[in-house]
Amino acid sequence: MEDKRKTDCNALRRVIKGLKPKTKSSGSIRLPNGSTTTNQKTIANAMASSLVAAEETSPQLPASSISHAEVKLAILKGKPSKALGPDGICHLHLKHVPDNCINLMAELFNASIDENKVPDSWKKANVFMLPKPGKDPTEIKSFRPVSLLSPVAKVLERIILERIRQEIESPKDQHAFKKNHSTTTAISEATCCIVGGLNMEKPACRTIMTCLDMKAAFDTISIAKLLCGLEDAIADKKVGGWVGKYLYKRKISVQYDEVKSSWLTLKGGVPQGAVL
Repeated sequence: MEDKRKTDCNALRRVIKGLKPKTKSSGSIRLPNGSTTTNQKTIANAMASSLVAAEETSPQLPASSISHAEVKLAILKGKPSKALGPDGICHLHLKHVPDNCINLMAELFNASIDENKVPDSWKKANVFMLPKPGKDPTEIKSFRPVSLLSPVAKVLERIILERIRQEIESPKDQHAFKKNHSTTTAISEATCCIVGGLNMEKPACRTIMTCLDMKAAFDTISIAKLLCGLEDAIADKKVGGWVGKYLYKRKISVQYDEVKSSWLTLKGGVPQGAVL
Protein backbone atom coordinates (compact mmCIF):
# COMPACT_ATOMS: atom_id res chain seq x y z
CA MET A 1 0.00 0.00 0.00
CA GLU A 2 2.81 2.42 0.92
CA ASP A 3 4.62 1.75 -2.40
CA LYS A 4 1.39 2.46 -4.26
CA ARG A 5 1.00 5.85 -2.54
CA LYS A 6 4.56 6.81 -3.50
CA THR A 7 3.88 5.81 -7.10
CA ASP A 8 0.67 7.88 -7.17
CA CYS A 9 2.49 10.94 -5.75
CA ASN A 10 5.26 10.70 -8.32
CA ALA A 11 2.71 10.41 -11.09
CA LEU A 12 0.89 13.48 -9.79
CA ARG A 13 4.14 15.51 -9.74
CA ARG A 14 4.81 14.54 -13.36
CA VAL A 15 1.32 15.62 -14.37
CA ILE A 16 1.66 19.01 -12.61
CA LYS A 17 5.10 19.55 -14.11
CA GLY A 18 3.68 18.81 -17.55
CA LEU A 19 0.97 21.43 -17.08
CA LYS A 20 3.49 24.23 -16.39
CA PRO A 21 4.42 26.28 -19.46
CA LYS A 22 7.98 25.63 -20.51
CA THR A 23 10.13 28.75 -20.68
CA LYS A 24 13.11 28.98 -22.94
CA SER A 25 16.13 31.07 -22.09
CA SER A 26 16.65 33.92 -24.51
CA GLY A 27 20.36 33.15 -24.40
CA SER A 28 21.73 36.60 -23.75
CA ILE A 29 20.57 39.23 -21.26
CA ARG A 30 21.26 42.94 -21.36
CA LEU A 31 22.84 44.13 -18.10
CA PRO A 32 22.25 47.55 -16.48
CA ASN A 33 25.60 48.80 -17.84
CA GLY A 34 24.42 48.17 -21.41
CA SER A 35 26.47 45.05 -22.13
CA THR A 36 24.99 41.62 -22.84
CA THR A 37 25.97 38.25 -21.39
CA THR A 38 25.00 34.59 -21.59
CA ASN A 39 26.75 33.65 -18.34
CA GLN A 40 24.01 32.30 -16.11
CA LYS A 41 25.81 33.23 -12.88
CA THR A 42 26.24 36.83 -14.04
CA ILE A 43 22.61 36.97 -15.13
CA ALA A 44 21.41 35.56 -11.80
CA ASN A 45 23.49 38.08 -9.86
CA ALA A 46 22.20 40.94 -12.01
CA MET A 47 18.61 39.85 -11.45
CA ALA A 48 19.20 39.58 -7.69
CA SER A 49 20.73 43.07 -7.66
CA SER A 50 17.71 44.47 -9.46
CA LEU A 51 15.40 43.06 -6.80
CA VAL A 52 17.52 44.46 -3.96
CA ALA A 53 17.57 47.87 -5.59
CA ALA A 54 13.80 47.74 -6.02
CA GLU A 55 13.32 46.93 -2.35
CA GLU A 56 15.67 49.69 -1.19
CA THR A 57 14.09 52.34 -3.38
CA SER A 58 11.51 54.28 -1.41
CA PRO A 59 10.49 57.34 -3.40
CA GLN A 60 9.19 60.20 -1.30
CA LEU A 61 5.63 61.10 -2.12
CA PRO A 62 5.13 64.78 -2.83
CA ALA A 63 3.59 66.62 0.11
CA SER A 64 0.03 67.73 -0.45
CA SER A 65 -0.55 71.44 -0.81
CA ILE A 66 -2.14 73.43 1.98
CA SER A 67 -5.85 73.62 1.29
CA HIS A 68 -8.59 76.18 1.90
CA ALA A 69 -10.10 73.86 4.53
CA GLU A 70 -6.81 73.59 6.46
CA VAL A 71 -6.42 77.37 6.59
CA LYS A 72 -10.01 77.89 7.69
CA LEU A 73 -9.74 75.25 10.42
CA ALA A 74 -6.45 76.72 11.68
CA ILE A 75 -8.06 80.17 11.92
CA LEU A 76 -11.04 78.78 13.83
CA LYS A 77 -8.74 77.05 16.33
CA GLY A 78 -6.96 80.29 17.19
CA LYS A 79 -8.08 82.43 20.12
CA PRO A 80 -10.01 85.60 19.09
CA SER A 81 -7.30 87.88 20.47
CA LYS A 82 -7.37 91.63 19.82
CA ALA A 83 -3.63 92.00 20.45
CA LEU A 84 -1.88 93.33 17.36
CA GLY A 85 1.15 91.55 15.98
CA PRO A 86 4.16 93.29 14.40
CA ASP A 87 2.23 93.41 11.11
CA GLY A 88 -0.65 95.36 12.67
CA ILE A 89 -3.05 92.40 12.38
CA CYS A 90 -4.85 90.62 15.21
CA HIS A 91 -6.34 87.14 15.09
CA LEU A 92 -9.85 88.55 15.43
CA HIS A 93 -9.37 90.15 12.00
CA LEU A 94 -8.65 86.75 10.47
CA LYS A 95 -11.83 85.23 11.87
CA HIS A 96 -13.87 87.61 9.71
CA VAL A 97 -12.01 87.36 6.40
CA PRO A 98 -14.04 86.12 3.38
CA ASP A 99 -13.36 82.87 1.57
CA ASN A 100 -11.44 84.50 -1.27
CA CYS A 101 -8.94 85.85 1.28
CA ILE A 102 -8.56 82.38 2.76
CA ASN A 103 -7.75 81.08 -0.73
CA LEU A 104 -5.09 83.78 -1.08
CA MET A 105 -3.64 82.82 2.31
CA ALA A 106 -3.42 79.18 1.19
CA GLU A 107 -1.57 80.25 -1.97
CA LEU A 108 0.76 82.43 0.11
CA PHE A 109 1.51 79.59 2.54
CA ASN A 110 2.24 77.11 -0.26
CA ALA A 111 4.54 79.59 -1.99
CA SER A 112 6.36 80.32 1.28
CA ILE A 113 7.07 76.61 1.87
CA ASP A 114 7.87 75.71 -1.76
CA GLU A 115 10.24 78.66 -2.23
CA ASN A 116 11.59 78.52 1.34
CA LYS A 117 10.95 82.22 1.85
CA VAL A 118 9.51 83.85 4.97
CA PRO A 119 8.27 87.47 4.99
CA ASP A 120 10.21 89.74 7.35
CA SER A 121 7.05 90.63 9.29
CA TRP A 122 6.57 86.94 10.15
CA LYS A 123 10.02 86.83 11.77
CA LYS A 124 9.40 89.78 14.08
CA ALA A 125 7.97 89.76 17.60
CA ASN A 126 6.73 92.48 19.92
CA VAL A 127 7.94 91.33 23.33
CA PHE A 128 6.30 92.29 26.61
CA MET A 129 8.19 91.63 29.84
CA LEU A 130 5.98 90.33 32.64
CA PRO A 131 7.27 90.35 36.24
CA LYS A 132 7.74 86.91 37.77
CA PRO A 133 5.87 86.53 41.07
CA GLY A 134 8.08 86.61 44.14
CA LYS A 135 11.14 87.86 42.23
CA ASP A 136 13.15 91.04 42.74
CA PRO A 137 11.45 93.63 40.47
CA THR A 138 14.71 95.59 40.17
CA GLU A 139 16.43 92.73 38.30
CA ILE A 140 15.95 92.27 34.55
CA LYS A 141 16.10 88.48 34.97
CA SER A 142 13.00 88.73 37.17
CA PHE A 143 10.85 89.38 34.08
CA ARG A 144 9.41 86.76 31.74
CA PRO A 145 9.20 87.56 28.01
CA VAL A 146 5.94 87.03 26.14
CA SER A 147 6.04 87.43 22.37
CA LEU A 148 3.25 88.79 20.19
CA LEU A 149 3.78 87.27 16.77
CA SER A 150 2.16 87.72 13.38
CA PRO A 151 -1.30 86.07 13.52
CA VAL A 152 -0.95 85.11 9.84
CA ALA A 153 2.32 83.30 10.56
CA LYS A 154 0.73 81.54 13.53
CA VAL A 155 -2.00 80.17 11.26
CA LEU A 156 0.68 78.58 9.07
CA GLU A 157 2.48 77.37 12.21
CA ARG A 158 -0.70 75.62 13.34
CA ILE A 159 -1.09 73.88 9.96
CA ILE A 160 2.54 72.73 9.96
CA LEU A 161 2.28 71.55 13.56
CA GLU A 162 -0.73 69.38 12.73
CA ARG A 163 1.17 67.77 9.85
CA ILE A 164 4.23 67.15 12.04
CA ARG A 165 2.05 65.53 14.70
CA GLN A 166 0.77 63.04 12.14
CA GLU A 167 4.35 61.82 11.58
CA ILE A 168 5.86 62.09 15.07
CA GLU A 169 4.52 60.08 17.98
CA SER A 170 5.09 61.80 21.33
CA PRO A 171 6.53 59.69 24.17
CA LYS A 172 3.80 58.35 26.44
CA ASP A 173 5.40 60.01 29.47
CA GLN A 174 5.44 63.46 27.86
CA HIS A 175 2.87 65.98 29.09
CA ALA A 176 4.12 69.33 27.75
CA PHE A 177 3.22 70.45 24.21
CA LYS A 178 0.99 67.39 23.75
CA LYS A 179 -2.71 67.33 22.93
CA ASN A 180 -4.97 66.68 25.94
CA HIS A 181 -1.96 66.85 28.28
CA SER A 182 -0.75 69.55 30.68
CA THR A 183 0.87 70.11 34.06
CA THR A 184 -2.38 68.81 35.58
CA THR A 185 -2.05 65.41 33.89
CA ALA A 186 1.63 65.26 34.87
CA ILE A 187 0.83 65.92 38.54
CA SER A 188 -2.06 63.45 38.42
CA GLU A 189 0.16 60.68 37.04
CA ALA A 190 2.87 61.36 39.64
CA THR A 191 0.26 61.38 42.42
CA CYS A 192 -1.14 58.03 41.27
CA CYS A 193 2.35 56.50 41.43
CA ILE A 194 2.91 57.83 44.95
CA VAL A 195 -0.51 56.80 46.28
CA GLY A 196 -0.31 53.41 44.57
CA GLY A 197 2.99 52.71 46.30
CA LEU A 198 1.72 53.78 49.71
CA ASN A 199 -1.33 51.54 49.36
CA MET A 200 0.77 48.44 48.76
CA GLU A 201 1.28 45.90 51.52
CA LYS A 202 4.21 46.69 53.79
CA PRO A 203 6.93 47.40 53.10
CA ALA A 204 5.30 50.09 50.95
CA CYS A 205 6.82 51.01 47.61
CA ARG A 206 8.30 54.50 47.81
CA THR A 207 8.50 56.97 44.93
CA ILE A 208 11.56 59.13 44.31
CA MET A 209 11.02 62.22 42.18
CA THR A 210 13.69 64.41 40.60
CA CYS A 211 12.62 67.88 39.48
CA LEU A 212 14.73 70.08 37.21
CA ASP A 213 14.06 73.70 36.34
CA MET A 214 15.49 74.65 32.95
CA LYS A 215 16.60 78.25 33.13
CA ALA A 216 15.69 80.34 30.05
CA ALA A 217 14.67 77.16 28.21
CA PHE A 218 13.00 78.87 25.25
CA ASP A 219 15.79 81.41 24.85
CA THR A 220 18.64 78.89 24.85
CA ILE A 221 17.29 76.14 22.58
CA SER A 222 19.78 75.19 19.87
CA ILE A 223 18.00 75.77 16.57
CA ALA A 224 20.54 73.61 14.70
CA LYS A 225 19.92 70.58 16.96
CA LEU A 226 16.17 71.18 16.81
CA LEU A 227 16.20 71.14 13.02
CA CYS A 228 18.39 68.02 12.86
CA GLY A 229 15.87 66.13 14.96
CA LEU A 230 12.97 67.47 12.91
CA GLU A 231 14.49 66.58 9.55
CA ASP A 232 15.21 63.03 10.75
CA ALA A 233 11.64 62.61 11.97
CA ILE A 234 9.53 63.94 9.09
CA ALA A 235 9.38 62.96 5.42
CA ASP A 236 8.69 66.40 3.94
CA LYS A 237 12.09 68.10 3.96
CA LYS A 238 10.57 71.35 2.70
CA VAL A 239 8.75 71.74 6.00
CA GLY A 240 12.00 71.30 7.93
CA GLY A 241 13.67 73.89 5.72
CA TRP A 242 10.81 76.34 6.25
CA VAL A 243 10.94 75.95 10.04
CA GLY A 244 14.66 76.71 9.92
CA LYS A 245 14.08 79.81 7.82
CA TYR A 246 11.33 80.89 10.21
CA LEU A 247 13.46 80.50 13.35
CA TYR A 248 16.84 81.80 12.23
CA LYS A 249 17.64 85.51 12.58
CA ARG A 250 14.37 86.52 14.17
CA LYS A 251 13.98 90.10 15.39
CA ILE A 252 12.45 91.41 18.59
CA SER A 253 11.43 94.76 20.00
CA VAL A 254 10.82 94.88 23.76
CA GLN A 255 8.13 97.16 25.16
CA TYR A 256 8.61 98.49 28.69
CA ASP A 257 5.71 100.61 29.94
CA GLU A 258 4.95 102.78 26.90
CA VAL A 259 8.43 102.69 25.35
CA LYS A 260 9.71 100.23 22.72
CA SER A 261 13.32 99.21 22.19
CA SER A 262 15.13 99.10 18.88
CA TRP A 263 14.78 95.99 16.73
CA LEU A 264 17.45 93.42 17.65
CA THR A 265 18.35 90.16 15.89
CA LEU A 266 18.26 87.01 18.01
CA LYS A 267 21.19 84.59 17.93
CA GLY A 268 19.21 81.53 19.00
CA GLY A 269 16.21 80.24 20.89
CA VAL A 270 12.57 80.05 19.90
CA PRO A 271 9.81 82.61 20.54
CA GLN A 272 7.52 82.12 23.51
CA GLY A 273 3.96 82.39 22.27
CA ALA A 274 4.63 80.55 19.01
CA VAL A 275 2.35 77.65 18.06
CA LEU A 276 5.26 75.42 17.01
